[in-house]
Amino acid sequence: MSNGWPRRDRPARLWLSSREEDAPMQWFVVRTFVRVSVKGRPRFRDHDYRPGVAGVEERLVLLRARNHAAALRRGEAEARSYAKGTATVNVYGQRVVARVLDFAESYELTNRGGNGRPDDGDEVFSSIENCDAKESPARIIARKVGVRGPPAAAMFVSGRLLRRMVRECAADRGASARADRAPRKPGKPVRARPCVGARPVQS
Repeated sequence: MSNGWPRRDRPARLWLSSREEDAPMQWFVVRTFVRVSVKGRPRFRDHDYRPGVAGVEERLVLLRARNHAAALRRGEAEARSYAKGTATVNVYGQRVVARVLDFAESYELTNRGGNGRPDDGDEVFSSIENCDAKESPARIIARKVGVRGPPAAAMFVSGRLLRRMVRECAADRGASARADRAPRKPGKPVRARPCVGARPVQS
């Protein structure tokens, strides 16, 4: 069961009754959206740079709370902390800033195992949307997933981290190339053996 609403429509403060405060802790998944954009002029541009593009990250975070209201509060606090920690400088010398969008939704896990913990096969999130009965599956998927343009991930990550990843990838490729060029000792020929229990397929 899910519960959510835009933050601007919520009461300024949510009070819990003594009965709710004594309720057992449950597992919830809180869904939030974080918009990531860049500020400032780029020091250079390459084929990965996309002017006027922002990123929207959809996040599902597993939390423990006594009810939906408490789960939403925890989820929003976690999202704000995550957005604050996203601030960095990208490889183009621009500031990367993130802002939590005005929506949050909580979903209470249904624990099929009955042990009070998330278990294998448990549903962690579900959201039902009304749509036109004649809308094609392809249009539904395109609308839900969103418009995906050329890759622009380099704009929204730390420039220092990206440069380190590029160096590590280049080193790995160099090591692989050297291993491929290295002479190999001739080994014993491997004889193919039939698979145990294999039977011809009847046509």
